[in-house]
Formats: sequence, C-alpha cells, structure tokens
Amino acid sequence: MRVEKRELVWLGNIDSGDENDPRPFLLPGVRVQFEPIGRKAFRAANRVCVEVYRQNPDDIEDAGDALSDELLRRGIKAWEGIGGPGSADDEDLPVTPENIEMVIADPLFFAAADFAYVAPFVARQREGNVSAPSPSGTGAGETPGDDIASSPAAPPTTADASPTMTAKDAPTSPTSRRPKKARKSGS
Repeated sequence: MRVEKRELVWLGNIDSGDENDPRPFLLPGVRVQFEPIGRKAFRAANRVCVEVYRQNPDDIEDAGDALSDELLRRGIKAWEGIGGPGSADDEDLPVTPENIEMVIADPLFFAAADFAYVAPFVARQREGNVSAPSPSGTGAGETPGDDIASSPAAPPTTADASPTMTAKDAPTSPTSRRPKKARKSGS
C-alpha cells in the first residue's frame, strides 16, 4: 500500500487547453476541487451503501450510487462554472450542502464526478483485494479447470511390454521408530 500526501486536487477528464491554467474541466466549463478520499469519508459512505442495500438487496446499483453520492458530498470543496437559477454567467454558486445536493442530482455531473473521483478510488481498493488467487486453493486462479486431470493417467500398455512392479510389490521397510510406551506422570 502506498501512502500519499493528502491535498485538494482539481479533477477532470477534459484538458483546459490553457497553458496558464492547466487545471482540467470535469464537464465543459466546470472545474471541481476534491479532497482525497480518506478513512472517515469512506466509512461513512460504506455505512450509507450498506443501509441502502439492506432496504433493497435486489438493486445493487442504488447501493453503488449511494456510496458515490456520499463520497461526492464529502469530497467536493470548491467549484468553478456552476451557477444557479437566475445567477449571472460569471457568478458561481457557493459550495454549501444544499447546493452540493442540487449539483450531484444532475445526471451528467454525477456521471462525470463518479468517473473522475470515485471510480479510480474503488479500482485502487479492489487491486489489492481480489487480484491474487486465494492461497487456500479455493479461488478461481487456484481451482483446476475442466481440462486438468484430477488423478494420474494410467501408464500405457503394449503387447510386448514386460510386467512392471506395482506399489503392492514394492519392498517396504519401517520408516519410523516404534512408539514408546507411555509412562505415568510423576514417575
């Protein structure tokens, strides 16, 4: 596991094209500054996810969206290019819990933020947890496939072959000493 210094970062997938301001856009004209996902935020998001899953175990997507929603709520620290109804074009809405709720309710914003902020974190968490085969031999990487023999093959026989020695015919000798008689304790 690699530990990194936690700093606020501007995340996005669209190159700004401005060499004086290389911060990426999350959506055209929209920049968002996120705090790296920490332990407390992840635990809180996990609790929300589990609660949604318990209420409706048949809809795993709702649980995943709840996890993303909570991580976005806790991670968004600043933005540019997000205006509200009736605001001037150059006037950004303040970052408040109410405005964050309004912004993450937008499907385009949610999809872009989930892709840039949540998905890479989840992928990093999964890397260490499921990529290696199980050491006990029960994982898919350790379980033999259908094309693997479960017992040794019988030796080929030919008409002119001489009989071979079998395990029953092999000479044996004791390989361990006889067990000692148990003594009573205290003697």
